[in-house]
Amino acid sequence: MLELLRRLLFAGLALEMMAANHRVEIDLPEESLAYKLDLTLPERNAPYFLELKPVYRRFVSQRPTFLHGVSRLEPFLDGVLLIHRKGNM
Repeated sequence: MLELLRRLLFAGLALEMMAANHRVEIDLPEESLAYKLDLTLPERNAPYFLELKPVYRRFVSQRPTFLHGVSRLEPFLDGVLLIHRKGNM
């Protein structure tokens, strides 16, 4: 299961969601990353799409890369960034 989640996070995780209250929790112990998000989605005719895109760690002289692990996850709802915090979420 952990390996499947790692593969999904490599490309980003996308969920189709209906109107309701939602809690999304993802724990990646090997990355020392715990992510929690509470959403209240109002009624509408189309489903919502939540994407969790990984932001990879980087070293001073290098570009960010998945080889150094995940720094944080950024949530996008229908393509719009919901929140942005520095450091782990």
